[in-house]
Amino acid sequence: MPLSRSKRRGHRSRDRQGLERLCRYGARGALALERLSRAEDGRIAYRKKRPLPDGTTHLLFTGLELLRRVASLVPAPRANRTRFHGVFAPGAKLRPFLDPQAGEEEVRAGREAAARKERMKERTPRVEWAELLRRTLDLDVFG
Repeated sequence: MPLSRSKRRGHRSRDRQGLERLCRYGARGALALERLSRAEDGRIAYRKKRPLPDGTTHLLFTGLELLRRVASLVPAPRANRTRFHGVFAPGAKLRPFLDPQAGEEEVRAGREAAARKERMKERTPRVEWAELLRRTLDLDVFG
């Protein structure tokens, strides 16, 4: 007899081996270390999983080239890796209209919020840093 959904869920919460496997997967490196080796000329050789169409099985890098390639795999801090454009963009004016379940009140509220945001942008220009220094420290940086 199969377990109920709640019992299965409870069992998963106590699955220490599964949790450890998940943590190891999340903490694994960007490169498979067992595929790295040192070539005779001192460069670093990375063995490909499958040969390229031209038959190449290894990629050769200097230490700096390899670091540059690996560093490019690291995402920028606090940056989303998925970017949306057009109507799906976070600031799109038409985004409130995308939800098919949204009622007329929600759509109207979204339109009004977008209009308020536009008015606020027009009213509050950015204060220059020199003006801020003059106001707070009574310091004229240009004079």
